[in-house]
Amino acid sequence: MYYTRIMGAEHQINEAIWLFFQGRSPIGCYVLISSAHQVIKNMLAKKNIVSIVESFNANPEELKLIMNSAKSAYNKLKHADYDPQIDIDEFDFGDVEPFIYIACKDFFKLAGGYTQAMQIFEVWFVACYPKKIAPGKEAYLESAQNVFTNIHEVPLTKRQHMGLEQLVKYHNKPELDMPIVREWSSV
Repeated sequence: MYYTRIMGAEHQINEAIWLFFQGRSPIGCYVLISSAHQVIKNMLAKKNIVSIVESFNANPEELKLIMNSAKSAYNKLKHADYDPQIDIDEFDFGDVEPFIYIACKDFFKLAGGYTQAMQIFEVWFVACYPKKIAPGKEAYLESAQNVFTNIHEVPLTKRQHMGLEQLVKYHNKPELDMPIVREWSSV
C-alpha cells in the first residue's frame, strides 16, 4: 500500500481540525496545518492553480498578518538549534483559525472535495466570521449561521465546543462524503 502526498495533507488537516475543536495543542495545530499547506501549495503551483490566499476576502495587510503569524509559529518550532526555548503564550488558537480555513480551501482546489471534518470547519468558519465571506454568498452564510446560531457572539472556547459538537455528530456519516481525488497527476 502506498500513501500519496494528498492523502498525507488530508490527514494532517483533519487532525488539526480535531485538535482545534477539542481545544488541545495549538502548537500541534500550527505544525500540522503549516506542513499540510506547504505540500498543497507546492502541488497547486505545479498545476498552475492559484492558492485561495490570492483571492481571500481580506485586505493585503490582514492577509499578510495571517500568513506571517502561521509561518512565524511554525518557524519558532523548527529552529531549536539556535533558540531551544519557546514561549507557549505565542501559540494561540485564534491565530490558527484562518490558516486552517485557507488550508481547507486550497485542499478543495487541489483534490476537488472536502472530508467531513473540512466541511464542518468551513461552515463553522463562515458562521464565525461573516464579514470575511465574499459578496454573493449570502445564502451560504445564512445556512452556516443556522447550523451555528449566534456563534460569532460567543468566546472562542465556546465556538470551539460548538464546532466539536457538530464534528462528533457527523463523524463517519457516509452521506457527507465528497469525492476526493487522492492520486497525483502533474498535468
